[in-house]
Amino acid sequence: MKTVVGLFERPQDAERAIDALESAGFVQDEISALAQDRIIKEHFDGEQIKPVEVATGLGAVGGSAIGGLAGLLAGVGAITVPGIGAVLAAGALASTLAGVVVGGSAGGLVGALIGMGLPEEDAEFYAEGVKRKGVLIAVQSQGGHASMAKNIMKQANAVNVETRRTEWLDQGWVGFDESSEPSADYPAVWLHPGQ
Repeated sequence: MKTVVGLFERPQDAERAIDALESAGFVQDEISALAQDRIIKEHFDGEQIKPVEVATGLGAVGGSAIGGLAGLLAGVGAITVPGIGAVLAAGALASTLAGVVVGGSAGGLVGALIGMGLPEEDAEFYAEGVKRKGVLIAVQSQGGHASMAKNIMKQANAVNVETRRTEWLDQGWVGFDESSEPSADYPAVWLHPGQ
């Protein structure tokens, strides 16, 4: 099984990616999503996402009638992730992350992503992207479906990892720091808001 990950600057792009993945035949069990709780609440105005207790709803899908990002995150409870704060997560990523956080394992989101098969350098980049208000989508798939998932996410405006990582490094970023949550003035994933 291969994990394909995309980071999205805007929840709307993540929604488009999820809708396209589902239209291409990927099922919700293959798709994971993760974003800061407040980013999702701002995007949906708190109306479509109804958190439940972590113990009863972790990674659950709250009804298949709702599609896209809302469908994946409906009914999930917030998880506190070191270095990011409260996040909403669904799918295999939620299960993996819950095991890391609840088990007290070192690594938080970085550890969860490494556990899903990502190299440490990429896991740090994606964790930083979530810290910078991005939406993370992961697809676990077999064979040729992985390249299809990658192409779908690229068409939905997934961030170019190498380009963005280089830009962040040029700005002084040295890696994901899980010792502190982002402040209000922490840089956003996007470089040019509104574009």
